Amino acid sequence: MKRKATKLIHPVQPKEPGVLPHFGAAKTPLYASSTYIFESAEAGAATFALQQGRALEHEPAPFNYARLGHPNLVQVEGQLVALEGRERGQIGGM
Repeated sequence: MKRKATKLIHPVQPKEPGVLPHFGAAKTPLYASSTYIFESAEAGAATFALQQGRALEHEPAPFNYARLGHPNLVQVEGQLVALEGRERGQIGGM
């Protein structure tokens, strides 16, 4: 079993489909994007419906707005899950 310090220095590979593999970067880059591009306005609206639970959730919603989720948040959640020895986790603010 790895020690806590060892778990924290290794990048966590996202299990969710559609999460970017960081374009081959050795470490997760800092994503400064606040918004994301979609093929159409309808596709963008559908991601917000998924994010807000108004649609069937057959897979995780793609990123649509940084306050609702972004690649760096997924990375931190994954590291905390590994550190705590859990299967899933979610970070929330307020």
